[in-house]
Amino acid sequence: MRILFPASAALGYLFGMAALPPEAPGPSKRMTFFLASGLDPDTYAAQHERGLTPDRHPYGTENVPDGWRFAFAAAPVPRLLRRPARVVHRVLGFDLVRALANRRALRRADAIYCHTEVEYLAAATVIGRGGPVLIGQTIWLFRRFAELGGLRRWASVRALRRVDVLVSNALPNHELGRALAPAARHVYVPFGVSRRFGTVARAVDGAQVLGVGNDVARDWDTFGDALSELPGVTVRVAGRQPVLVRGTNVAALTAGVDELLALYAHAVAVVVALRPNAHASGITTVLEAVAAGAPVIASDTGGLRDYFTDDEVLYVAPESSEELQAAITSTLADPEAASSRARAARERMDADAYWNDAYWDRIVALVADDPLPSRRQPAGGEQP
Repeated sequence: MRILFPASAALGYLFGMAALPPEAPGPSKRMTFFLASGLDPDTYAAQHERGLTPDRHPYGTENVPDGWRFAFAAAPVPRLLRRPARVVHRVLGFDLVRALANRRALRRADAIYCHTEVEYLAAATVIGRGGPVLIGQTIWLFRRFAELGGLRRWASVRALRRVDVLVSNALPNHELGRALAPAARHVYVPFGVSRRFGTVARAVDGAQVLGVGNDVARDWDTFGDALSELPGVTVRVAGRQPVLVRGTNVAALTAGVDELLALYAHAVAVVVALRPNAHASGITTVLEAVAAGAPVIASDTGGLRDYFTDDEVLYVAPESSEELQAAITSTLADPEAASSRARAARERMDADAYWNDAYWDRIVALVADDPLPSRRQPAGGEQP
């Protein structure tokens, strides 16, 4: 007996494209988050219970305001397609196969939020015209666009036309995006971190300089060179990449959020050394440190100055170990001035609401009134 299983049915099974029954109408709209690969929400919640993350859900999405329901599009790629999915990702630069695996969840949303271009380019390609409002936050794409090969550039430009709102957390990225896609709606939305970092009680008891993070724009060579000339300073880096100071690796992952909070509490300065970038690299660390009351020294790049002024953060030229060393030395020599900057920075953070609950208020406000009706044709409808 032969059983016919058409290819289209197989793809529908593998990618979850079968029709879903309509949802019962309700008073709230659905904000669906298309998560980066590896950010399983159940695993993340379990890590939160073990004290490994400050928020229960990735990016603090439990703080989406009332009137919206949030859901995740986080289905994994079927096992037999994982290798082809990696090939497609390398060729196109985004997670197309994983977006196909999550197509049903994406199509039934009122709005879709993607934290990086790896997700929003894939979602735009899969959902096509009409349907949900698509919000895409950009990290690296705009700065690297000129370096893309022909196929990646074509696929990216085609997908960008379907993104309804392009969000940037840094003004340099915002300006690059406006030049690259002038017809799109571009919005600068300052980033925010968990309010848990604002619960730290300062307990400085020495000259410990702290570095935190794993962003690709971190300049650990300059960091190490600057601190190697300050032998009386204790150095700790909370990160996974080895960082050498005076020939010793000072980097190690923290055991959890409590340890990270303690490091911020005991840091005489938090140093964020960066290479030139456009995406406010290091802003998470800067905001966490400011929330915890620690003085911050940062490379003047990536749009960080749009968050904090010279009276709030001590800025140095990127890739200058001499300037960074001088800034650390002056911070150690004048703790009162450093504390004054830290207090001013914290006041700025509260006044401008650099918290993740405020971040989600701002994101939801972008689509609360369906700002782009011409892009919101019924599923299957034609674009005028």
